[in-house]
Amino acid sequence: MLCTAEQLERYLSPLGVMLFSDHEYDGVRDDTVIDDCIGRASAELIGLLYPLYPESELEQSALVSEWCVVMSAYYLCLRRGNPPPDSLANGFDRLMNPTGFIFMARKGSFIIPGVASTPVNAPAITNYDIDRRYANRTARVISPTSTNLPSELPRDFSTRRWY
Repeated sequence: MLCTAEQLERYLSPLGVMLFSDHEYDGVRDDTVIDDCIGRASAELIGLLYPLYPESELEQSALVSEWCVVMSAYYLCLRRGNPPPDSLANGFDRLMNPTGFIFMARKGSFIIPGVASTPVNAPAITNYDIDRRYANRTARVISPTSTNLPSELPRDFSTRRWY
């Protein structure tokens, strides 16, 4: 989980957490309700950010933890069908809006500080040319550009054959 019940209490206050989570009206906070809300927020954050950031890195980020607290508080307030306070709804909207921080981080236009991103599973450059004359081995290495050293030379496309 990306945040704790204690962080949620610091954000909403102990009385607020108890009032929103106490479904039995016995004056005691219900930890299972709190854990459900934190679990939902954590799962959504991990699901949204996982393509770019591994879960182990997200767990270390204070910013992601704060995002999880805001989302957990929002879900806790909605638990009984009550509307969340305006300040909490605005904070949730700043995160989950299509132009919000979480979707900006997902698109790569907002970098989460202190979190290492996962490499993209696409080649930055390829040194292969497909030669369709050979049935068994069609991928051919283009030797002038097949080195480990970066090159400033332009690639010669005049030898490329399109079939």
